[in-house]
Amino acid sequence: MTLIGGWQVLQWMGEAGPLLADGAVGTNLMSAGVDACDVIAANLKNPILVRALHDAYISSGAQLITTNTFGLRSAGKWGDAAERGLALAEASANLTSRNVGVLFSIMASHVQPEQGNIERILAAREDDAPLILLETCTDLRVVMAAVSTLKRVLPHAPLAITCHFKDDCTMLDGTHAAEAATELAQLGVQAVGVNCCDSLLAVINAVDRMHNATNLPVFAQPNAGLPTSASNGSLQWTLDPEGFAAAVAPLWRSGATVIGGCCGTRSEHISAAARSLQSLITH
Repeated sequence: MTLIGGWQVLQWMGEAGPLLADGAVGTNLMSAGVDACDVIAANLKNPILVRALHDAYISSGAQLITTNTFGLRSAGKWGDAAERGLALAEASANLTSRNVGVLFSIMASHVQPEQGNIERILAAREDDAPLILLETCTDLRVVMAAVSTLKRVLPHAPLAITCHFKDDCTMLDGTHAAEAATELAQLGVQAVGVNCCDSLLAVINAVDRMHNATNLPVFAQPNAGLPTSASNGSLQWTLDPEGFAAAVAPLWRSGATVIGGCCGTRSEHISAAARSLQSLITH
C-alpha cells in the first residue's frame, strides 16, 4: 500500500465511504515563517519544511494530501516549483504503509497561462496521474475555461473542482451551488465540492445542494473559522480542532465524500476529524 493515482482515488471514494483529506498548506507554511509571496517557491527553497507538513498530515490520518502548488505564480517560475511540489507530496505518500492519494492543486485562473507546464508535468502519466484539483473557484466562467483547457491538453486526466461560496450558497459571481454542480458535471469533471467559504454553515449547506444536484463525489474542506490579526501581525484562526471535528458529522450527512480542511486548519484539526470520522463509521 502506497501512493495511488487519481483514477484509483476516485474508485476508492466510491468504495470506502468518506475519505479524509489534509488541511491547509499555504497558511501553515506562512505560520512557519515562509513569506506569502514565496509559498510555492518553498518547494525549491525549503523542501524539508514542505515534506514535514505532508508527513504530519499523513501521520494525522489523512488519506489524501494536497500539493503546495496553489497561489501566486512565483514570478513566472510556477512550472518548476509545481513540478517539485508534486514530487514532494508523492515522496511523502510513497513512504507510508497505507494508501494515500495526491491532489495536484491549481488555481483555475492559472490553467491557461500555465497550460504548457501542466502538460509537461502530467502528460506522460495517464495511468498514475494525480487527481487535479482546481480549488477556491469563485467564477464559473473562469472554471469552465480552465476545464476546457485541461481536457484539451490532458484528455485522460481526472479533475475535481471545489468552489468558494458565500453564506447564501452562491459563488462570488452569483452562481448557486446546485447550478455550479450541474454545469461542472455536464463538462465531464469527476468530482465537485466546497472549500474555504465564509462559515461552516455555508460549507454544510453548499455541500448539501451540490450533493442533491449531481451523483459526483463531493469534497468538503472548510476553514478553521475566520482569521483575526494578532498583535505581531500573524493570523489567528477561531475554530479549534474539536470544533472543527464537530462539523464532520453534519458534513457527512449533507453528502460529503471527502472531508478535509482549508485555511487555518493544521494537522491537529485533521487528527480530531479522523477520530470523529472513525466514530461515525464504526457506529
